[in-house]
Amino acid sequence: MADGAVARGGSRAGVREAARMGVSGRAHALPHAGAIQRAFGRHSLDGVEAHTDAAAVDASRSLRAEAYTVGPKVAFASSRPTLHTAAHEAAHVIQQRAGLRPAGGVGIVGDALERHADAVADAVVGGSSAEGVLDRLVGGAGGQDGGGAQSVQRKAVIGPNYDPAQRGSDARNAVIDDDVMRRFEDDDELDRFARGDKLEVAGEMPDKTWIRMDEFTVLGEYHTNQLAPGIIKALGTEAFRYEGFSEYDDGLVAGDDALRESLDESREKFFQKHGIDPDDGDHSAEHVLPKFARCLPDVESIALKQGREDAENAIKPGAAMGEGYSLNKALISSFVGVLKYLRSYENLGTKSPLENTANEYHEDVVASIAVLEVAADNDVVPDLSKVGMATGAGMAAMKAAFRSEARKTVGLEWMFSRYVFKMGLKIGGLSNQSLTNEANENDYLRDKSMFMKILSAKKMNERLFVIGDAHRSKLSSKLRSKGIRSMRDKDYLEEEAKNNEFVDYDAAGISRGVFNVVDQLVVDGGLGRLLVSKKVPGSNYTYNQAASNALQGQAITLPALPQHCSYVANSGGTINGVVLTRTTGTLDVSVVFQHGGIRKEGWVF
Repeated sequence: MADGAVARGGSRAGVREAARMGVSGRAHALPHAGAIQRAFGRHSLDGVEAHTDAAAVDASRSLRAEAYTVGPKVAFASSRPTLHTAAHEAAHVIQQRAGLRPAGGVGIVGDALERHADAVADAVVGGSSAEGVLDRLVGGAGGQDGGGAQSVQRKAVIGPNYDPAQRGSDARNAVIDDDVMRRFEDDDELDRFARGDKLEVAGEMPDKTWIRMDEFTVLGEYHTNQLAPGIIKALGTEAFRYEGFSEYDDGLVAGDDALRESLDESREKFFQKHGIDPDDGDHSAEHVLPKFARCLPDVESIALKQGREDAENAIKPGAAMGEGYSLNKALISSFVGVLKYLRSYENLGTKSPLENTANEYHEDVVASIAVLEVAADNDVVPDLSKVGMATGAGMAAMKAAFRSEARKTVGLEWMFSRYVFKMGLKIGGLSNQSLTNEANENDYLRDKSMFMKILSAKKMNERLFVIGDAHRSKLSSKLRSKGIRSMRDKDYLEEEAKNNEFVDYDAAGISRGVFNVVDQLVVDGGLGRLLVSKKVPGSNYTYNQAASNALQGQAITLPALPQHCSYVANSGGTINGVVLTRTTGTLDVSVVFQHGGIRKEGWVF
């Protein structure tokens, strides 16, 4: 196809550079050149270069293309391109020689040049002359070079083995063997992908559920059961935000490498643990000030409880910190961040509450950090009752300073503004997420910070925003008023799984769910495929009689079927698991879809 879409936000300049690199290697003759030249007539292929080396393959895939053309140079994603693909790209060469180039130098899938190249390739594959088809657009220019800057045109691809040019023709039965293809939501989505229209992000979960996210979505997660990392990895998107990553003021920490390293540590560990490539993007879902303001009252509560003899095992000093998420662990970890962040305000000359607190309690802050880091190194619960800044005047000063700065950051300095914001939240029915009422009140500052970030991320055309489900639930009414989709991560995955189950294999589209299976069937080490025709009510079937005869007494191993599909032997054969033994008579086996009272026979072989 003519150029594809500028994929995933890529610039036209970036497309041209990627294309140039792909055709910089050693060239050879155009595949199928003889057949194509005969069909092209006076439109000469002289000077056309083909590139199928690693650079060409990588460039084609980076452009999400089966092939692309730059002037007389054609790069392919396969060392053995189909006749249709080669003829399609050859048509682009003739177009460019005649001075026909897409606007901006990078074409769009589905434009006039793309449709023309498809028509030319259809004629070549059909054994007809393509000369007249070429003449209709390029006239009698033949092999003349139209001059001027070279453009980039590419052929879109759906999955590694799917050629969009084959859609609607019998030939597609032999080329569609890609599991991904059958997981498109419907034919319209498949067609949009083929045209290069944005589907944004889509991918496959480890359980083979095909998920897509073609609109901005806020997901709520339970921190004790994190599903979002798997979703982010499957979607392959870098346009995501995650609550675990808080934004801090770059200017504030610019001269403190140790502080920056400490604040970034949890984020980097997360990426490494889950195999996500963040590409150094902004993935913050809130500012640190509201987060720190919220944690301090609860940290003080833990410290006071630890000072009593009946301290709970979960907060008993010296107890193992343990694996996984817990509120206590999160609070203690945040407290370390609070103290290090506070230190960065020392001697700035701003006379802010944070700077005044940092200067006044400098020695206590340094000593408290040291105690907490020793406990962290030993993976044990620290004794907060002996950490100077965890109680008393130091804690009181910190709580007031962080609360004041957090309110300024989110624009809720006045009591009335906080009241109005809270009135718009959905608060009823939520389980208590804090140890103290003071922390609960400060948690609304986090809600506002997240809401501001969500609106900003949507405006920047980002895709996924993940926060704790308690925050998502509180913000649900506000998100709905802004037309923003939000749901629990679990509900999102269940919805996508349902789409896989009921859309991919519905009555009208059952064939899409099984023709990839048929294409895999190879009889007796390569005697031939048995499938010849689709079974349609009232139609006649054509069988590969030679292959059928060769199966006398042979065992055939059948490939696995999609969900809710099964093999049915209509005559002359028996099925045992996925092994069919040919006995006598005509081999007649159907792939049947049956679910929810619907039964459809899709294919016969």
